[in-house]
This record gives sequence, structure tokens and C-alpha cells, in this order.
Amino acid sequence: MSQAPPATDSPPVPPAPAAGAFVGTRERVRGRAWPIRVLGWFSSVRSAGALIALLLAVIGGATAYETAYGRDVAAVVIYQSWWFAGIFVALAVNIFGAAAVRYPWRR
Repeated sequence: MSQAPPATDSPPVPPAPAAGAFVGTRERVRGRAWPIRVLGWFSSVRSAGALIALLLAVIGGATAYETAYGRDVAAVVIYQSWWFAGIFVALAVNIFGAAAVRYPWRR
């Protein structure tokens, strides 16, 4: 009689990607220090797309607001606001994070 192998609670380990294959951000940051893992969450392509879509929507809305209320009002209310600057800061963190999680760079 042969016995079945013991059951484990851990999920199966996925195979390593082939050389030159695309490696997603989650796989790149797995097992690294916690700041890199947090940065990896902010540096995904999905979050970059969401930030760019948000920026597009805000700028479109700001253009309509500027048409209705004038350039000076739109500049103060939208373009010089803390949350508008925050979108650009988040996008900068996203770009920096995309480079940082891929360090060391190869030629």
C-alpha cells in the first residue's frame, strides 16, 4: 500500500518566469524589504493608469470650470489646490517606484 503525500496548507509555488519574460510588480517585490513592497504597490501599471485617468478627468473638468468661471478663478480653485498637486506627487511616486522595484538595472 502506498500512502498519499501529506497535505500542506501553503499554496503551490509558481514556476520561475523564462529569461526575458515580463515580470509583474507583485512578483518583483515578493520577499524584499517592506518599504520596497509598499513602493511596489504604488508603482504598478494599474495604479499609473488610474492616476493618468484621474488627471485626465480633473483637467477636463477644470477646462469646463475655466470656461464657466474664468481663468483666474480656475487657477485658484483647481490648479493651485493641494489635491491637484497631490495627483502629480502620486504620479511622481509611481514613476520613481516603477524604477526602484526594478533595481538593479541591466543593460
